[in-house]
Amino acid sequence: MFTASFAALVLGVGLFLKNNVGWTLITGWFYFLFTNGIRNIFEDGIKDATDFFQTLLFFIIPLSLIFLMNKFIGINQYHKIKNDKKLKLNLLAIGIGGLLAVFRLLKKNLLQQFL
Repeated sequence: MFTASFAALVLGVGLFLKNNVGWTLITGWFYFLFTNGIRNIFEDGIKDATDFFQTLLFFIIPLSLIFLMNKFIGINQYHKIKNDKKLKLNLLAIGIGGLLAVFRLLKKNLLQQFL
C-alpha cells in the first residue's frame, strides 16, 4: 500500500508543477507502469488469451502516453520543455521509473522475508 501511495504522490506532484521537474515526474510514472508490466510478465507469465490482451493493454497505454508526452506540442509548451532537453529529461524519467519499480520489488521481497 505504501508503494502505491508513493507512486501516486510522484504523479500528483508532477501534475501540479509547470516546469521540467513536473514533466519528468509524470513521464517517470509512465515508465514505472511500463517496467512494472514487464516485471509482471516475468513473474506470472502469460497463461491464456485474456492475460495476453491484458498485458498488451498495459503496454500500449503507458507507451502511447509516453509518446504523447514527447510529441504533443501543447504539453511541451505547458511545461516549457525545449527540444534539446528532451533526451536528458527522458533518461532522468527512465531512471525515476526504474527506481520506483526497484523500490517496489525490494519492498515486496524484503517484507516477505521478515513476515
